[in-house]
Amino acid sequence: KAVVDTVLHRTESAPVGIWGASLGGAIALQSMQVDPRIAFGIVESTFDEFEKVAIEYGADLMLGIKSEWLTRHVIGKSGNIAQFDPQSVKPVVSAAAIDRPILFMHGDRDDKIPIEFNRRNFEAVPSAQKQWITVEGARHSDLWRRQGGRLRDSVQVFLHRMERAALPQ
Repeated sequence: KAVVDTVLHRTESAPVGIWGASLGGAIALQSMQVDPRIAFGIVESTFDEFEKVAIEYGADLMLGIKSEWLTRHVIGKSGNIAQFDPQSVKPVVSAAAIDRPILFMHGDRDDKIPIEFNRRNFEAVPSAQKQWITVEGARHSDLWRRQGGRLRDSVQVFLHRMERAALPQ
């Protein structure tokens, strides 16, 4: 909220948006849920539930083996140490409470976060002003390298629409 306060203090007339990729995308969704002053969002390659993505990342560390038991154990211990409930990190729940425009994008060959995780976020958003872009052939970190021109054009159209919507009628 402090970041939004600062931005609004500097530019009262422009709409405030948020853009996040991967973990940042989850943070963007959660931020939009708690701060209605965020007028729109752009979300790249994120997850719907922390536990699910932790299992995916854990498999990378354990030679491809997905151990739900071990992941839950580690997450539980981490939550105790950090004094937070890891089960509360569910961007899909936040997405279901957002009624503002959001542009989602995800690579169909994401090797870290399955595209279905972010698709669940998209489907949960009740706003009719949501948009989904599948970036064909893109893994987790190369969306812009794969289809930068197309993404740039889509983002510009989206941002211009947000700007026009904020102008007095």
